[in-house]
Amino acid sequence: IGAKYRDPIFTFYPGSQATINNIYNTNPSNMTWPSEAPSGIDLYTNSIVPGWKNSLLLGSLKGGRILRLNLNADGSAIGPTGTVADTNTLFRSVNRFRDVAISPDGKTIFTVIDSSSTTSGPTTSNPIVSACRGCVQKYTFLGYNTGGTAFPTAGFTSTIPASINIAPGKANQCEDANYVVINAANNNTNLWVPITDTNSNVVAEIYANGNNLDTVWTSIYTNSGTVREDGGHRLYADRNLTIHPKTQPATNVAIRLYLTTAEFNALNTATNTLGAGSGIGGNINNVGIFKNSNNTCVSTLTGGPATAVTMASRGTQGAQGYVLQSNALPSFSTFYFANASLTTLPVQMISFSGNLSNNVTVLNWTTSNEVNAQNFVVERSENGSDFSSIGTVAASGTTRSSTSYSYTDNNVAALSSTVIYYRLKIVDKDGNSSYSNVITVSLADIAGRVTVFPNPVAAEAKVTIAAVTDGMAQWKIIDNAGRVVMESTSQLRKGHNSITINVEKLSAGNYYLSVTGEGIDQKVKMQKL
Repeated sequence: IGAKYRDPIFTFYPGSQATINNIYNTNPSNMTWPSEAPSGIDLYTNSIVPGWKNSLLLGSLKGGRILRLNLNADGSAIGPTGTVADTNTLFRSVNRFRDVAISPDGKTIFTVIDSSSTTSGPTTSNPIVSACRGCVQKYTFLGYNTGGTAFPTAGFTSTIPASINIAPGKANQCEDANYVVINAANNNTNLWVPITDTNSNVVAEIYANGNNLDTVWTSIYTNSGTVREDGGHRLYADRNLTIHPKTQPATNVAIRLYLTTAEFNALNTATNTLGAGSGIGGNINNVGIFKNSNNTCVSTLTGGPATAVTMASRGTQGAQGYVLQSNALPSFSTFYFANASLTTLPVQMISFSGNLSNNVTVLNWTTSNEVNAQNFVVERSENGSDFSSIGTVAASGTTRSSTSYSYTDNNVAALSSTVIYYRLKIVDKDGNSSYSNVITVSLADIAGRVTVFPNPVAAEAKVTIAAVTDGMAQWKIIDNAGRVVMESTSQLRKGHNSITINVEKLSAGNYYLSVTGEGIDQKVKMQKL
C-alpha cells in the first residue's frame, strides 16, 4: 500500500496491543468486545434536522442502533460538536441495521435490517435476533417532543438539545431560512417544529397547537454596527425575524425565538442617540418579544408600532445564547427583541407614499406615538443617492395618536429624470434626526414631458414625448451660443411617443433640445460625446 495509505478519520474504541490481546485471547466472547460492528454508511448533507448537517450515519450490527458521527468543517475528522459526543445513538432497538439511506427531503431515513441473527466469528455464540428481520424501516423527523408541563402552563418547553447552535444570520442582510410545512403530521400536542438555516442551526421553534399552518417561510435580519433604536429612541436587538405562514393560526400557538450571546451583550451595553441605555441590566429576563404587522423582512423597525408579546419563559441555549418563549401568540409577522418593560416600541413612521397627480407629486405620511418631534424635512433626489431639501412640515410634537401629513412638490415637471426619489428627515426638538424609508415616484405620465436617452449621447438620441393630444411638434437642438444646429417636426399621437435623432455629426459639447407643440413646451439639456 505504501504512500497510498491513510489513517482512518475515526476509530471506535481504540486500545493498546495488550487490550487487543486480552479481547482475543482471554475474553473472546462477543459480549465483551467494545465494538459497534458498523455496516452501511451514508452522508447527511441537508440542513432540516438541527445540528445534523455534514454527519455520517452508520448502521450497527451489534448495538442495535444507527450511529451519527459529526464531521468537522472539511470532513477530515470526527469530533464532538458543542456538548454532544462524537458518536450519537439513534433508533436504539433489538435490530441489526445492515444499511442506511437518506431521502433528499432531509427529513426521512430508510434502514435495512438484517434477516440473520449472526454474521461470522464470535457472533455465532452470541446471536442477536432482529425485532423486524429483513425489514426496510422508514423514520421521519417531525420535531422535538414537548417537555415539562402541558401547554400553555408554565414549565411547558421543548426537548431540543442544548448543543444545537443558534443561526448567526448574515450581517446587514435578510437571510431566508429553510421553509417547513406544519400540518396534521406535526401540529399535534406533542411536537415543537424547528426552523433552521442552511447550516442546520436553529432559528425558531413553533408549537402549532393543532393549527394547520401549511408552508411557513422565515427570514432573519442581523444588524451589525450601532445597535438600532426606534423613533422613540428605544433600543432593540440586532436580530429581527419575519415568520410568515401560508395560513395564520385560528387559535393561540407557542413560539420559541433564539438570540445569540453577542446580540444580547450588544443590546445590554448600547446607548441611544440621547445617551440612554437599554435598561435590561444584563438579565435575559428583562428582554421581551415584540411584533408588528410587517410580513416582509426589513432592516429597521417598520410597519407600525411593535407591541409586546405575552412571555412564558426565557432560558439559555447551551453556550450559544438565549431562547425566549411565548405560549400566547395569536399570529405571525415580524418579531423584535427589546426591554420587556416597554409596553410598546413606538415608531414614528407608519406609512409613507407618493403619487403623481396633475403633473405634481403629492406625498402623504402617517405617524404614531411621536416623541418630542419638531418637524419633517422633505428631501428629493433624481439618482437615489444625492438628496436635497425641498420643504419642511411641522410635526405635532408628542402624541400617541396617529397623525397624517402631506406635502406637494409643485416643481417635479421641470426635472429631467424619469424617476424621482423622496425621503423624510425626522427632526426632534433636541436636534436629533433620523430618516424614513426612501420611496419612488415615476414621472413617465407627466403631460408634455420630454426625456432624452442616453444622455450623454454619442450617436443616436432617443427622445420620449408625452403628448396631451394628437398634433405636430417642432424640435430644435440649440448650442451654447443660442444657434439652432438641427431642427425638424414630428407627428405625435396622444400618449407616449418616441423619436430618434442622429447627432453623430455634432461637435462634442452641451446642447439644449427644445420641443414645442400642443400642450408641450419643454427644453432639455443634452450632452454630446
